[in-house]
Amino acid sequence: MQSIGCGIEKTKALVEAGADINYKSKSGRTAATVALLFNWIPEYAYYLIVEKKARVNEPYYRGEHMALPGQNPNDEFYPVDLLRYWVYDLGSKEHQLKMEIVAEFARQGVNYWETKINKHTLEQIKKLYPDTWEEYIKKY
Repeated sequence: MQSIGCGIEKTKALVEAGADINYKSKSGRTAATVALLFNWIPEYAYYLIVEKKARVNEPYYRGEHMALPGQNPNDEFYPVDLLRYWVYDLGSKEHQLKMEIVAEFARQGVNYWETKINKHTLEQIKKLYPDTWEEYIKKY
């Protein structure tokens, strides 16, 4: 998990040396979950999820150190929801990587297309594609 963002070659070397890609932190986060948070570098998630078949169908939790007052540290979150933050131009290299990740989620029994688009992302999409946002959300 700690190699995410430090160079894809470092992550690959650790995995090839036997690092457990499905290791879970106390809050249930995995390397794949962390990679999905790095939406500006989709190659990490692609490598772990598509190439190495990291599990993406189990929840993770906010955890005590991340919970703000009034939030339950045991609330469940799912990796698929992180993909909804990934907004790329349709047909771009990044979009193609994302769609391959979406396909791997499906192979693991997780339907990306049934997940809700979060409010922040929907607002972003409407700003980027004011005339075609309704079509965009069917394909992104």
